[in-house]
Amino acid sequence: MGRFGHALYLAAMLLAAATSGLLIGPGAYHRLRFRSHDLEHTIAIGHRMAIAGLASLVCAIGCSIVLAASMLISHGPAVLLGAVAFAFVSTLWFVLPIARRLRDRT
Repeated sequence: MGRFGHALYLAAMLLAAATSGLLIGPGAYHRLRFRSHDLEHTIAIGHRMAIAGLASLVCAIGCSIVLAASMLISHGPAVLLGAVAFAFVSTLWFVLPIARRLRDRT
Protein backbone atom coordinates (compact mmCIF):
# COMPACT_ATOMS: atom_id res chain seq x y z
CA MET A 1 0.00 0.00 0.00
CA GLY A 2 2.87 2.35 0.72
CA ARG A 3 3.03 5.73 2.39
CA PHE A 4 0.37 7.24 0.09
CA GLY A 5 -2.12 4.49 0.89
CA HIS A 6 -1.48 4.65 4.62
CA ALA A 7 -1.98 8.41 4.70
CA LEU A 8 -5.13 8.13 2.62
CA TYR A 9 -6.49 5.35 4.86
CA LEU A 10 -5.88 7.47 7.95
CA ALA A 11 -7.54 10.49 6.33
CA ALA A 12 -10.59 8.43 5.33
CA MET A 13 -10.91 6.98 8.85
CA LEU A 14 -10.58 10.38 10.54
CA LEU A 15 -13.12 11.89 8.15
CA ALA A 16 -15.51 9.01 8.82
CA ALA A 17 -15.15 9.56 12.58
CA ALA A 18 -15.75 13.29 12.16
CA THR A 19 -18.77 12.55 9.96
CA SER A 20 -20.27 10.27 12.60
CA GLY A 21 -19.80 12.84 15.33
CA LEU A 22 -21.19 15.69 13.28
CA LEU A 23 -24.23 13.85 11.92
CA ILE A 24 -25.13 12.24 15.26
CA GLY A 25 -24.31 15.44 17.15
CA PRO A 26 -27.57 17.33 16.49
CA GLY A 27 -29.65 14.53 17.98
CA ALA A 28 -27.42 14.24 21.04
CA TYR A 29 -27.33 18.01 21.48
CA HIS A 30 -31.11 18.21 21.28
CA ARG A 31 -31.56 15.36 23.78
CA LEU A 32 -29.24 16.99 26.30
CA ARG A 33 -30.77 20.46 25.83
CA PHE A 34 -34.41 19.25 25.73
CA ARG A 35 -36.84 21.65 27.43
CA SER A 36 -34.12 24.24 27.92
CA HIS A 37 -36.20 26.88 26.12
CA ASP A 38 -33.34 27.49 23.72
CA LEU A 39 -34.83 25.99 20.57
CA GLU A 40 -33.49 28.62 18.16
CA HIS A 41 -29.89 28.04 19.27
CA THR A 42 -30.35 24.25 19.28
CA ILE A 43 -31.64 24.32 15.70
CA ALA A 44 -28.85 26.64 14.56
CA ILE A 45 -26.15 24.41 16.10
CA GLY A 46 -27.78 21.29 14.65
CA HIS A 47 -27.93 22.88 11.21
CA ARG A 48 -24.24 23.77 11.31
CA MET A 49 -23.27 20.30 12.51
CA ALA A 50 -25.32 18.63 9.77
CA ILE A 51 -23.77 20.77 7.01
CA ALA A 52 -20.27 20.12 8.37
CA GLY A 53 -21.10 16.42 8.60
CA LEU A 54 -22.15 16.31 4.95
CA ALA A 55 -18.96 18.11 3.94
CA SER A 56 -16.91 15.64 5.97
CA LEU A 57 -18.78 12.71 4.43
CA VAL A 58 -18.18 13.86 0.85
CA CYS A 59 -14.45 14.10 1.65
CA ALA A 60 -14.47 10.63 3.24
CA ILE A 61 -16.21 9.22 0.15
CA GLY A 62 -13.60 10.78 -2.13
CA CYS A 63 -10.70 9.46 -0.03
CA SER A 64 -12.23 5.99 0.18
CA ILE A 65 -12.69 5.78 -3.58
CA VAL A 66 -9.11 6.90 -4.20
CA LEU A 67 -7.85 4.36 -1.66
CA ALA A 68 -9.83 1.45 -3.10
CA ALA A 69 -9.13 2.38 -6.72
CA SER A 70 -5.40 2.84 -6.11
CA MET A 71 -5.20 -0.82 -5.09
CA LEU A 72 -6.68 -1.84 -8.44
CA ILE A 73 -5.30 0.78 -10.84
CA SER A 74 -2.47 3.31 -10.78
CA HIS A 75 -2.56 6.37 -8.55
CA GLY A 76 -3.32 8.92 -11.30
CA PRO A 77 -6.58 7.39 -12.51
CA ALA A 78 -7.52 6.53 -8.91
CA VAL A 79 -7.21 10.17 -7.91
CA LEU A 80 -9.24 11.15 -10.95
CA LEU A 81 -12.03 8.72 -9.97
CA GLY A 82 -12.03 10.09 -6.43
CA ALA A 83 -12.19 13.65 -7.72
CA VAL A 84 -15.09 12.79 -10.03
CA ALA A 85 -16.99 11.16 -7.17
CA PHE A 86 -16.25 14.13 -4.92
CA ALA A 87 -17.46 16.57 -7.58
CA PHE A 88 -20.60 14.53 -8.32
CA VAL A 89 -21.69 14.20 -4.69
CA SER A 90 -20.73 17.80 -3.91
CA THR A 91 -22.86 18.97 -6.81
CA LEU A 92 -25.88 17.00 -5.59
CA TRP A 93 -25.51 17.98 -1.94
CA PHE A 94 -24.19 21.54 -2.13
CA VAL A 95 -24.10 23.15 -5.57
CA LEU A 96 -27.69 22.39 -6.60
CA PRO A 97 -29.32 23.50 -3.32
CA ILE A 98 -27.20 26.65 -3.11
CA ALA A 99 -27.91 27.50 -6.76
CA ARG A 100 -31.63 27.05 -6.10
CA ARG A 101 -31.44 29.28 -3.02
CA LEU A 102 -29.67 31.99 -5.01
CA ARG A 103 -32.20 31.71 -7.82
CA ASP A 104 -35.11 31.96 -5.35
CA ARG A 105 -33.68 35.21 -3.95
CA THR A 106 -33.82 36.95 -7.31
